[in-house]
Amino acid sequence: MQCLYCLNVKFYRFRYPKATASDDLWAAMQTVISASDPKYQFDVKRMVDLWAMQNCFPVLEVMRNYSSDVVTMSVQFHDELDEEQYYIPVTFTTESDPNFSKTWSDVWLTPSYSKIEFFLKKDQWIIANLQQAGKH
Repeated sequence: MQCLYCLNVKFYRFRYPKATASDDLWAAMQTVISASDPKYQFDVKRMVDLWAMQNCFPVLEVMRNYSSDVVTMSVQFHDELDEEQYYIPVTFTTESDPNFSKTWSDVWLTPSYSKIEFFLKKDQWIIANLQQAGKH
């Protein structure tokens, strides 16, 4: 099975052989994502525009409480306007379930779901932000 990105690029090149605007690429990506699973609700243009049009970006904070074996992942925002806009993709792997090659998000932190907590034994490691391309 081909990856969605690869299928999308082929679709985009076929449909838009000449120079186009970024909205055309987002529309092509949306078509492929929607076709892959009609139940999956993801607005590509909205998500990309929210990130591309901002001056500051939120910070993912990962805190670990070794006495209670709880890991908390939350978002720190720069100002109140940011809190209403960001959808943060979070990827992570643990010693009990190591997978460093995944490129999909385990969870999305949103304005209404801005924190996740889960248990992890104190002798187990965790790595967040898998496949990171670079720091901003």
